[in-house]
Amino acid sequence: MAGENHPSAADDFRMGKRQATRVFIKAPDEGLESTLARTLATAFSESAVVVIGDPETDDGGDIVVTTDGASSPDEVSDLTERGEQVVVLAALPNEISEARYRRAGASAYLPMVAAVSPLVAAVSVLMTSIDQAV
Repeated sequence: MAGENHPSAADDFRMGKRQATRVFIKAPDEGLESTLARTLATAFSESAVVVIGDPETDDGGDIVVTTDGASSPDEVSDLTERGEQVVVLAALPNEISEARYRRAGASAYLPMVAAVSPLVAAVSVLMTSIDQAV
């Protein structure tokens, strides 16, 4: 999955095609990455392409699900400046860290819990906003 070249949603839209939203998963552990990827692929089957790794292009329009252990607020800021929507999963969430990630442009800051419904809901909202923008 990682390292594959995926055309951008914007390129397909310009060519009159409709492409599923790309959701990139970035975590410090392969097991966690795989679990998150499976969860989101199941939740959004045909409406999202779930890829493990960083977005390869600077064209924006993707969603990045990362953890506070995999991405610092500065890294989140770099992603959002490129036009990515970022969801941060926090192992030990707190108000100070949330404020830092929000200032960096994170669209959502969620506690990393076994229940996946908050993550699925956050990605769903972002997918809707991306669909409305194109």
